[in-house]
Amino acid sequence: MTPSEVRAEAAILRTEVIASQSSRIDLLKYKLLAIATLGGIGLGFAGGEVRVQSFLFEPAYLLCVLPFTCAFIDLLCMHNTIRILIIGRFLAMNGDAYECFIDSLGKPTNDKIRQKDKHGERVYFELEDWALQWSSILLSLLLLTYGVYLAFRETHLGPRSWMIFAGSGIIGVILSVSTVRAYRRRVDLLLNATGKTVAAR
Repeated sequence: MTPSEVRAEAAILRTEVIASQSSRIDLLKYKLLAIATLGGIGLGFAGGEVRVQSFLFEPAYLLCVLPFTCAFIDLLCMHNTIRILIIGRFLAMNGDAYECFIDSLGKPTNDKIRQKDKHGERVYFELEDWALQWSSILLSLLLLTYGVYLAFRETHLGPRSWMIFAGSGIIGVILSVSTVRAYRRRVDLLLNATGKTVAAR
């Protein structure tokens, strides 16, 4: 590719990065909205039972949907992040000044710092990922705790309702951990494929 073609391609890819970042922010908003809506109804803020066609539905069971909703949104966010990283690696390999600068931040000259930081430049952009991942895990753990709480109390939800809540919480934790591991594995593969070795965790 000629220098002018590279610059034109870089401009197009920058637009894609901005669009992906905007989409990721929207997904985070949808996650908060979904948690607030389902959680509010499930905790009874909407009041009473919900009628679905010809039968009554206990709103509390909507809480069991939250881990699956979070896992779905997390996957979409991680997919967007990987797209952004792929574009960033392409731009860096073609001499983009900003991406090369970001790369240089992941190459500390101090051995002590290098041993402490095994994530490279990703360490500067991990806070949002932590919020995304740990919010889902925490929510699932709270649901699991609520299920254990119901196991020792008599409620209108029924004697076996605790199994549904606890089971949903356990599945939510497994889904969250699995998606994070799959995401990190793909990011490591990307960085290794573009000549950047990431130390094993």
